[in-house]
Amino acid sequence: MKIITIGRGDGCTIQIDNEFISRQHAIIRVYPTGKMELIDKSSNGTSINGRPMKPNTPYRVRRKDVVTFAGQAQLVWSDVPDPLRPWKIAGICLVVILAILGGLYAFKDKLKKKPETIQQGSVPVMTTPPDTTRPKETAQPPKEEEKKAESSQKDDKLRKALERERKANKQKEDKKKQEEPKKEKLDTSNMSLF
Repeated sequence: MKIITIGRGDGCTIQIDNEFISRQHAIIRVYPTGKMELIDKSSNGTSINGRPMKPNTPYRVRRKDVVTFAGQAQLVWSDVPDPLRPWKIAGICLVVILAILGGLYAFKDKLKKKPETIQQGSVPVMTTPPDTTRPKETAQPPKEEEKKAESSQKDDKLRKALERERKANKQKEDKKKQEEPKKEKLDTSNMSLF
């Protein structure tokens, strides 16, 4: 625990030059956990956030509190050491380092595949490093023969489908032609009966 004295006296940690401030006006106890207690030792009084303190009674205070001595001067919190400050800085640094490492991990594949430029004469030539992430079989582009074979298989499938459609249409037309004469014969036979 660290004790900080506040007042007009020469031996005080925080000195305030004002005639209404006592020689030892108040004491702040700062614990290693960051907890702080303020004790009023004055005759003119101390207030926290506008509320007067009872003399010689410890009050818990935080850095956002407004502490006024004898209604004349306010406590400047930057004068009071913060025992947690090194831990806060270390925590912020750790978060920044983890964010950088996370970003590098997320973009590691993109960083590996970045093309390199090699100068040959006056014309720059772009080269890319060999791709080691894929197996060699899939890393090579398909050969021209394979592309031709795939396209000819597609063409054959289309031809066969068109032939089937033509045959089906021809069969429909043939059935229609066969049915038309039968209807005519039926019509003529009915006429003769009357």
